[in-house]
Amino acid sequence: MRTMKLSPVAVLSFLVLGCSHSASFDQEVWLQNSGVEDTRNPRAYMVQDVIKNHLRAGMTRQQVVQKLGAPYKEAATYLLPPTMALPDSLRGPDSVSLSEEQRKQLAARSTQFFRTYGQRVKLLEYPVGWSIIDPRFLTVALTPDGRVLRSWVEEH
Repeated sequence: MRTMKLSPVAVLSFLVLGCSHSASFDQEVWLQNSGVEDTRNPRAYMVQDVIKNHLRAGMTRQQVVQKLGAPYKEAATYLLPPTMALPDSLRGPDSVSLSEEQRKQLAARSTQFFRTYGQRVKLLEYPVGWSIIDPRFLTVALTPDGRVLRSWVEEH
């Protein structure tokens, strides 16, 4: 009888593919798992389906809340268009090396940039589990008139 040897690459590929799966959106499960402290939140497996198949540009805030429940957090901010990035000049060096005055100046320039080139939006945030050390959120951006602009997952 021959024994089969698996290469480390094959084993790693099997593990990655076997551990990364997604599930269809289940509203009952979603609504029952709204806590940010849940590191193994089942929402993590549904979030891509939610973004792809259940959140559509133009939906109202009320439609989003009917589907996903009350958000964990809401905040108003300015959002840059997806094709625009913050210039390097506004990223600044490591903030540890900046003086208090330099930090204030950089923050003021960044705020002005976002107000000039960004769109005012309201963000709705829904916890969807954790990365290694940070919580992850489904973030839904709403236009000033309360309609879905776009959605994504981010860490905080």
